Amino acid sequence: MKRGLIAGAVMSALGAVALWWWSAAPHDAVVLAQTRPVAPSSHAASAGQGGPWALLAEATRQADAADPKGKRFCGAPFMDEGAEPTDAMNERLERHMKDAVAAQVKRLALAPDELGRLTAAILSNDVTHIGEIGRTTTDPLVYGLALRSCPRAFWMTLLQEDPTRFERNVDDTRRTHPACDALTAQRWTELDPDNAAAWWTLASQSTPQAAALQAMLTAKSASRVSGTQGQLITRIAADGPVDPAVLLPVSIVTMGVDGAEFAVSSTGLRRACGRTGPARSASSAGAAIPATREVCRDLALDVIDKDPVVINRFIASKLAISEFGVPEPALPYSPDVLRKLVAEFDAWRAPESAKGNHDMGCPQVARLVEADIERAKVGEVEILRRLGKMPPPRSRAAASAPAS
Repeated sequence: MKRGLIAGAVMSALGAVALWWWSAAPHDAVVLAQTRPVAPSSHAASAGQGGPWALLAEATRQADAADPKGKRFCGAPFMDEGAEPTDAMNERLERHMKDAVAAQVKRLALAPDELGRLTAAILSNDVTHIGEIGRTTTDPLVYGLALRSCPRAFWMTLLQEDPTRFERNVDDTRRTHPACDALTAQRWTELDPDNAAAWWTLASQSTPQAAALQAMLTAKSASRVSGTQGQLITRIAADGPVDPAVLLPVSIVTMGVDGAEFAVSSTGLRRACGRTGPARSASSAGAAIPATREVCRDLALDVIDKDPVVINRFIASKLAISEFGVPEPALPYSPDVLRKLVAEFDAWRAPESAKGNHDMGCPQVARLVEADIERAKVGEVEILRRLGKMPPPRSRAAASAPAS
């Protein structure tokens, strides 16, 4: 395992991924569960009595005391022994990371709550157990996490069986597992009918355009957006201060799971409305009737207003302009503003990475973990508001005006 691959796994790279998705992804791409996470509530109450900031401050203090040389990778001071990691050091690091994750799996597998046991299954890529918990739960958060994480766990098992798949660029995106097939976005909407995140997910997976459109319309009337991002690391940290040696291996897994869930609202928009740019006639695919175009404009604006993940708002703003003919001044936030807000959030979440430091010492990892716990509690948009970075939205009065 190379240093660059590990560091890249924990960097905030969603901005680049979104730009790739915008330029390259087909309009019917399926992206699993996204948007604002619910508060931990009864699942984890809070990450310790002092909250996540106190929790991670204590973890950082322990790390500094136990591992003063662990600047390159938290909990692995042997990685600092040379200017560049050797193959032997990388192999030792990989064993260390697997052992650290396995210890958390063993602990959480015995947890009294479903979320804890599901977290263990996700950390270990146990596809069958993820599916079992999902099929039997009536908890919307647990179900949403199982639905989102199951395909990734399956793909990870394929990679573990044949590590050369990545190098050979093998496309496994259309392969499925029966345990994952049994989990559906429809069931998530039944468990949580007032959650826009569940309906956006259903729209993103609906093949008939009419079904996707109905799901997006239902999402528009939903009163809240409760997704899953950050809930895994929140649950792991809920039992008390985490051993510093565990922070990096576990956070790599949890950030990887979180990173698999972006842009579901815009994927739902594309499924529901097709590609109906200003140059297309009303008879072209997806444009059906002018009223549908107006509805799609309104749905795009709803996503820009409602989605608590900033990069999702950015993607929706691009769709609104290019596909649905919304004039840029009619958007509550322009794409340029939203792009800058994405950068602002990433700089807050991972300040050292923003400065070009890709090492993952304990202070950097602690910062990423505490930021993800905070994001799970309130969402990215609320964090930016608290930082004074989120401007007020512009008026939507001109949103329904035809594009010039």
